[in-house]
This record gives sequence, structure tokens and C-alpha cells, in this order.
Amino acid sequence: MGVPKLLGSQLDKRAEGIKADLDEARALREEAQTVLASYERKQKDVAEQAERIVAHAKEEAATAAELAKQDLKDSIARPPRPLNWPKRI
Repeated sequence: MGVPKLLGSQLDKRAEGIKADLDEARALREEAQTVLASYERKQKDVAEQAERIVAHAKEEAATAAELAKQDLKDSIARPPRPLNWPKRI
């Protein structure tokens, strides 16, 4: 076996190793992109859910505020009871 053949063999082994490393890197990159896309979808879903929760809470707060205003108006509009009137049960 001559030196050129030995060098050629070593270069072929090196090229095969580099190709295997590149193939592995491509596979890892594809896996990372898949995981990233999954997390981005989950983040979007959670953000949408948070927006719905906040909107619902605002609606409930507005409804509670309106009920409180009406209760206050009703209590102000009701004539005061004389002290000797029986209390409601």
C-alpha cells in the first residue's frame, strides 16, 4: 500500500465522518424546528386563552359594578324605616 493510497483512504474516512456529522446536524436542526414550532403554537394558544380570561373577567366586573350601582340606587330611593318598624327576616 502506497502513501497516496493511504492518504486517499484516510481522506475518505474523514469525508464519511464529516458527512455523518452533517446528517446528524440536519436531523437535530429539524427536530429543534419541530419543537420550536410546537412551543410557539402552545404559546399562542396560552396567550389567546389569557385574553379570553381577561375579557371574561372584565365583563363580570362590569356586570358586578352595574349591579352594585343599581343596589345603591335602590337603597337610596327606599324611604327610611322608622325605628319601631320590625326588621325583615
